[in-house]
Amino acid sequence: MSGITATRPRSDDAQQAATTSPPARRNSHNQGWRQPRFLIGAALIVGSIMIGALVVGGADDRVMVWSARHDLAAGTVVTADDLVAVPVAMEQASRYLDASGSEVIGRRLGRAIGQDELVAITAIGASDADRRLITVPVEPVHAPTDVAHGDRVDVYSSPRDAATAGGSSRLVLTGALVEQVSTDIDSARGELAVVLDVRADQAALVVNAVRTGVLDLVRVPIEAS
Repeated sequence: MSGITATRPRSDDAQQAATTSPPARRNSHNQGWRQPRFLIGAALIVGSIMIGALVVGGADDRVMVWSARHDLAAGTVVTADDLVAVPVAMEQASRYLDASGSEVIGRRLGRAIGQDELVAITAIGASDADRRLITVPVEPVHAPTDVAHGDRVDVYSSPRDAATAGGSSRLVLTGALVEQVSTDIDSARGELAVVLDVRADQAALVVNAVRTGVLDLVRVPIEAS
């Protein structure tokens, strides 16, 4: 008699079949760092950090120099109240007065400086030891009506009686600095008392011009001074 013989699965095969799990699916979220949007964002962050580092590093390359707190006319004797320290790039600082020093206090300006303008080294006049202040009489019609402190003038001398002397006017000084103007020198004649700031070696020229002739002051335009 033929029959069907049943076989019983081996216990170890059953256990293996029961414990076998389907292949794990790769989590696509773990690949987000490879997405273009993520990469662009990361690049922006890195760029911002680098720019910030450059800005902070650049701040170390700035130095303090003097700037004018308000308008200063040529010939002004500089005081601490006239100045304020401001930062500039190190490569530009050599042209301006270093704010770490106070040597400029008490010095005269050789030219006018506007408000907030950096004070250039070349704007400071020569040492007072090399300067002389000379008061000269000038008839009002022989000078600009509004001549004032800080102006630059050319000084001409003419014979007192040009009609009989037969001489002509001569240039005595160019670009002399007007330190002060007053009308108190001779109220009867109405002359102006103009104080000129000149070099020591020019003083004799001015004195001789006053003694021998009549002076005319011709203002020099600011852009030409």
